[in-house]
This record gives sequence, structure tokens and C-alpha cells, in this order.
Amino acid sequence: MPDAILQDRPRGFRAARLVLTLIALAAALVAALWWYIGRAGSTPLERWIGRQLVAAIEQHISPRVVFSDLDYLAPLTIVIDDLALLNGEERILAVHRATLSLAEIPKEGRPIQIREIDLDRPILRFVADEAGRMSGWSGFARTHGPITSAASKPAPDADSPRLSDLLVLRQASIRKGRILYDAGEGHPAMILPGIEL
Repeated sequence: MPDAILQDRPRGFRAARLVLTLIALAAALVAALWWYIGRAGSTPLERWIGRQLVAAIEQHISPRVVFSDLDYLAPLTIVIDDLALLNGEERILAVHRATLSLAEIPKEGRPIQIREIDLDRPILRFVADEAGRMSGWSGFARTHGPITSAASKPAPDADSPRLSDLLVLRQASIRKGRILYDAGEGHPAMILPGIEL
């Protein structure tokens, strides 16, 4: 009987080694796929989506559009973290997270079609300067097209999408929004919390 156990052991040992090797290879494959696909804002499609969104918005407003992270969740969702509109270095609008639901799967060369927008914890900031004007909000909307002087932003490419090409909105929502008004030195800032839409 002991001889039979010793003969089965190498076969069982080989089978166990094979199973462990297959598990290790599967784990390495999953880790590699997660590293490539799971990195937010890192795929060429995500970078293209970010450029398209920023170009379309900046054609119509003077502030710069910035964000820390953009993640495309196939097939029809884009999540943008720390979205902001900057006038110089001043944030006049900050959004913790913007979730965009798309009308169709994004493809390079075609406008991204946004069906729904959900803004989580947006803050609109109105700060008065010494003259009492709202800092950052005068000249907010471009009325004569994009600025093309050398000292400012370059004109968008001919293939930049128009805002009307992107928006096929059916719904917009705001959760936990706030409006901040700062009248200047000597006056406490007023905050209107609880903006929901």
C-alpha cells in the first residue's frame, strides 16, 4: 500500500503545479488588462473624448475648462472628476463629479452626443472685486466666436465639434449644489446650499 501512495504523489503533485501555474497566469492576465483598461483617462479614446469636450465648450465661453480625471465606461457613460471653469487661476465653477450619459457610442471623427448630464456637488462662485463687479463672470460667453490672438487660446480646429452637435439633452440634474457669494473684504461669504434639480 505505501508503494501505491508514493507512485500517485508525483502525478498529483504535477497536477497541482499545473493548476497553480494556470491560476498565476490568469491572475497576471487580469492584472495586465486592469492596468491597461482600468486607468482612468489613459486610453486614446478617453484622451480624444476629453479634447472634444473641452474644445466644444471653450468655443463658447471665455473661462478655461479643466478636470483631473476622465473615465469612459463603455458603452454609454463618461465620468469626469474635479471639473472646473477657471478665470485665470480662479475657479468660478467647480464640480466634484460630472456624469454624462451618451446617446450613442463615441467614435473618433464623429461628435460625442450627450443625452443626460448629472452634476454632483457643483459650486458656483460669485466673488465681487473692489468695484463690485462679479470677478470672472464678465465676458463669460463668447459672442464673436473663439479668440484667435497669439496671446490667448488658439482657434479650434476645423474638425472641432460645435456645442449643438454634442448636446441632445433629455435630462440634466444637480445634486447637492451650492452657490457662494463673496462680497469682498469685511463681508462674510454667503452660501446657498441644497441646490437640487
